[in-house]
Amino acid sequence: MIELFKNRSFSIIYIVIFLFAALLRFIDLGSRAVHHDESLHGFFSYATSIGEYYPHNPLTHGMFLFNSLSATFWIFGSNEFLLRLPFAIVGLLIVLFPMIIRKEIGDKSTLLIAGLISISPSLTYFSRFARNDIFMSAIIILLFISIYKYYLSKNNSWLYFLIFIISLGFTIKETMYLNILGILIFLFLVSIKDLSRVILSEIQIGEINHITKLFLILLLIVIPLGAPMFSIFQSSIGVILATPDSYPGIPPGLPVGNGILVSIVITFILLGISNFFGIIVDKTVWIKSFSIFFVVFFLMFTTFFINPSGIITGHWQSLGYWLSQHDVARGNQPFYYYFLILFTNEFLVFLIGLPISLYYLLKGTFFEKLLSFNAFFSLIAFSLAGEKMPWLVVNLVIPYIFLVPLFISKIINSINYKLENIIISLIASSVIFYLTIKILFTFYESNTNYLYFDLIYIIVALLLVLFVISSKMFISLSDLSKSLIIVIFISFTLLTIKTTNKVTFDLSDEPRDMFIYTQSSPGLHNLYKEIEESYIKKEKLIIGIDTMDGFAWPWMWYLREHKNVVWINELNIDNHDYDYLLINQKNFDKLSSESLSNYKFKRIIAHRKWFPESIYRDKSALDLIDIIRSSQLRASIANYMINRDFETRIGSTNFVLLKSNNFESIE
Repeated sequence: MIELFKNRSFSIIYIVIFLFAALLRFIDLGSRAVHHDESLHGFFSYATSIGEYYPHNPLTHGMFLFNSLSATFWIFGSNEFLLRLPFAIVGLLIVLFPMIIRKEIGDKSTLLIAGLISISPSLTYFSRFARNDIFMSAIIILLFISIYKYYLSKNNSWLYFLIFIISLGFTIKETMYLNILGILIFLFLVSIKDLSRVILSEIQIGEINHITKLFLILLLIVIPLGAPMFSIFQSSIGVILATPDSYPGIPPGLPVGNGILVSIVITFILLGISNFFGIIVDKTVWIKSFSIFFVVFFLMFTTFFINPSGIITGHWQSLGYWLSQHDVARGNQPFYYYFLILFTNEFLVFLIGLPISLYYLLKGTFFEKLLSFNAFFSLIAFSLAGEKMPWLVVNLVIPYIFLVPLFISKIINSINYKLENIIISLIASSVIFYLTIKILFTFYESNTNYLYFDLIYIIVALLLVLFVISSKMFISLSDLSKSLIIVIFISFTLLTIKTTNKVTFDLSDEPRDMFIYTQSSPGLHNLYKEIEESYIKKEKLIIGIDTMDGFAWPWMWYLREHKNVVWINELNIDNHDYDYLLINQKNFDKLSSESLSNYKFKRIIAHRKWFPESIYRDKSALDLIDIIRSSQLRASIANYMINRDFETRIGSTNFVLLKSNNFESIE
């Protein structure tokens, strides 16, 4: 075999992967219309950068995003490219993270993991999206890596780094609660034997192994953060520990009345418990761990002492708000939502990774079991959670991105590399894979001639393959199965690259993919550019924007530096002379002819568009049976996966653009 993975070759390949990832993350980074959520993050970060501080609000998640983004704006200024720049940088840097465990997993696995990170549809798309999720992806990857490094080295430096990462994760997004829960459950299962020996007094607490110590330290660190969980019982104990959205005058998720005192008592009791037992486990390690965690947590949520109350909202409201929102089920997605996204976007790692994770869960190494357990846990936990959104899929896909390369590299190492063996194996496995795809997706019962042709082709090909296997003249069944896995992996890799390009560039802000959720339309972005050009002609341009259905966003971001913007809460435009007037289409017919006499109708523009969710909602097991039975339905699925084509109409909310009769357009 050609020595492909020597150091020099390794470096060249890694550089190519890195540069390819950079192209995917930075090309046309600022061209897509700004999403509703992006505009929120951008506007409040911009406000902070010019001295108008934005305090912590769990609706927009942790403060790490706002601290990093406002710093970017303060240094470089603000535009759509810079709005997404920190996220693209982090999305690129995570391609380098597998290098940390290169020595432990080998060159092949390292390159494959880096390659899959670089082409992942979800990690690429959300690297170009101003939301917290790619930051959380980096945290999850570093969590797995640092646990593995600590497991092998027993070096407390990795434990302290892990604590730092966990604390940072809590300041990024509340999904950290679910991510750390999966890790804690796994470590508990691994530590049961050791903990039992302590309980039975067979060993002292100081004699526990380092993984049991890791479990106890992590558990005790996060126990105080779990204090808001007691809000689940607030109706039973008769106090409000986490207010719902409907509670007047109090931000949701915070305690009120006697609930404030109860929350303080609960917090200090849990702090006392965690510190008492932490010192017993290992005084030195605990003090350092607790200090690292608290310092990072405090600095982020207070924005470096600017907002001291942030430590209260960060500790209590972060979890309290989302517990109160669970029944709201924002997005109202079915329980199988993430299965669909993974199947149609991350099929390379998901379809191969599912059986691999089951295998490794039973027979894998510590690292493989850690990844496999969290793969299953995340899929179940996020599927059960009330809110389901496309960007959360990054939490689910990462374990598979590690598991698949670990498995594939073992297969590569075990293959018989005689030339004739490779040729025969690849040909035979390619035929099998092709036939499978043929049967599943392009087999039309409506065309009799086509049916007969395919049947003959399939029978002959299968007989040929079976002869080769049974005769054992050229290849063994083991070599054939390994080659088949390689062929599937390569085929899925090529299709994944196509999918990533399709979603990231070809569609971008056209919601023909489930990732593209309530996306601001290209027409809105084009209008913004027109307005910017108009400001050159008329400095005191007056713009009126109807705010119904949240239409203030993303205009709050786009027009952040313009003062002559009127946000219309009620339809009263008679006393204003607008140059541009943007009216929600629902309200347009309500305007009087007198109000409209000063304006000329220009056009209807989609404000935001969304994927037609009727395609997949309210499906049952019977619908799955129909798909299995109908080749035409299977072909339509294939057409969607390859081309993102479907017949259902894309949903949208629109606005009507009006221009003043006295304003000369520069169109």
